[in-house]
Amino acid sequence: IIALATVMIISGCSKIVTDISSCDKIESPTSQDDCVIDIATAKQDSSICDNVTNSKDRCYFEVGKVTQKLSICNKITSEIWKDDCIINIGKQKQDVSVCGNIKNQDYLDICYKDVVVAKKDITICNNIENYDHKSLFITGVAAAKQELSICEELDYGLVEFCYEKVAIAKKDVRVCDKIIQNEGSKNN
Repeated sequence: IIALATVMIISGCSKIVTDISSCDKIESPTSQDDCVIDIATAKQDSSICDNVTNSKDRCYFEVGKVTQKLSICNKITSEIWKDDCIINIGKQKQDVSVCGNIKNQDYLDICYKDVVVAKKDITICNNIENYDHKSLFITGVAAAKQELSICEELDYGLVEFCYEKVAIAKKDVRVCDKIIQNEGSKNN
């Protein structure tokens, strides 16, 4: 009962626990790692991650996310966790140059997309190689800015989809008239 109460107190009130020795009292290795990760994140100190047994990458990810330091993301051994960490920093800083640290093309495109949407700047889309990704990202910016003119950047078949997303963002059914007008001109 005392061990359970300790776990509940530590996991439910992680801001109170600031000493790693408190985590040693937890029997479950997973909960113990969670405790250390909470402390490392709260203190914004990646060196504390050295005390994590099974989830070092997750620890570095969480600390990298709050500190927004690429050097911490680079300590992550899993490419997926590392790329996610970098994507988060790029999005938070709204800095497309951060994305250049990603090797996987799909994750690189996701990083560009997150920065595009955060900055509402479609010029960044020129960096995106995958046309399907680029189209979705342009649509996301059009919806975020609620600007139909941005949809005109897309190929014919995707313009209507973009209009629909802008209509939803604007909560304006009249935007759908533009879709109908395009359908009519397509049939002529």
